[in-house]
Amino acid sequence: RLDRIGQKRDIHIHVPYIQNSYEEILFHWYHEGLDAFNAPVKGAQALLEQVGDQLNHCLDHSKDYLASGSDKLNKFLNEARSINKQLEDKLEKGRDRLIEMASFDQQIAKKIVDEIKQIDSSNQLKEYMDKVFHHFGVHSNDLDATSIYLCPTDNMFVPHFPHLPKDGLSVTYNRQKALEREDLKFITWDHPMVYDTFELILGHEFGNATIASWADENMSQFLLESIYILKVVAPQALEASRHFPPTILRVVVDQLGNNMSARFKLDELNAQLINAKKDKIEQVKEIPKHIMNDLLKKSYKYIEHKIEDVKNRYLKATTDEFDREIKRLEDLQKKELVVDPQEIILLQDNKAKVLQTISEARIHLDSLRLVV
Repeated sequence: RLDRIGQKRDIHIHVPYIQNSYEEILFHWYHEGLDAFNAPVKGAQALLEQVGDQLNHCLDHSKDYLASGSDKLNKFLNEARSINKQLEDKLEKGRDRLIEMASFDQQIAKKIVDEIKQIDSSNQLKEYMDKVFHHFGVHSNDLDATSIYLCPTDNMFVPHFPHLPKDGLSVTYNRQKALEREDLKFITWDHPMVYDTFELILGHEFGNATIASWADENMSQFLLESIYILKVVAPQALEASRHFPPTILRVVVDQLGNNMSARFKLDELNAQLINAKKDKIEQVKEIPKHIMNDLLKKSYKYIEHKIEDVKNRYLKATTDEFDREIKRLEDLQKKELVVDPQEIILLQDNKAKVLQTISEARIHLDSLRLVV
């Protein structure tokens, strides 16, 4: 890897070869014929198809081509350079400048780059993962401000933490440090450990029911917060979740079953709560079961009408997306460009399957929080 990411110095290439042998021919071929040591080679396969026999002849008769006073090698290399230049020009002309111009928008690109830089400089991921490691019993030891050493313990809440080997792992949240040190694994929001941690939390019973108290002791409002998840169930190959990602529906009711969701937004409510003390938890145990069941039924009624609204929104967006792609292929087909009719048929079939899957999306109660 001559141009390894993170390389800060000039690269010096040393190419040893045996003089007056086929190796010397190869050296001149790569260096003078292809210019392979200075830049990536374009159209190398096409060039080899045209001059491959001559190259093999050179290699088989290397002494004749390298003999003093012979210009056979120079003639061959000049011819190869000329053909290589023609191939490069042909490839360059084959680029569709209009597509390239349409494919790049400087403002959009700058916005994406700025967002990436903002994510890289944020401590949000580190703070989140520190909490995850603490709650699941994973031992973590700071190596520096952005790097930590992780290892499993005997007191973890799960038998195996995602992507954490038995002998531990050194990770960093700093992109530049990860580029410079191959012993540090770079952790981002897209890393398998982080992604599977989400799956572990969402799919595990740990933390799906909790009790909280008001930080202000003068507050005595009873609340039941319910989190429902609406999602599709379909074969992975259909990629239905790309068109209909799991959607969270939240509702908050008081002791009378009144909808308090608009009054108690999630972030605002979190800021007013603390962990419930033991005496509060004991009080909750005394609440009759039928009262909780009634509140849950009322909670579901408040979100029932939202389910169809969410489905209809994703049905429209998915229909528009498929229709645009189908129309694009049909337009290309009218211009007599190479478009396999099966592609259009496959898209239409996938469209029908995905829309059917979305219409059958299921909802389930994911988690509860009592505020007392």
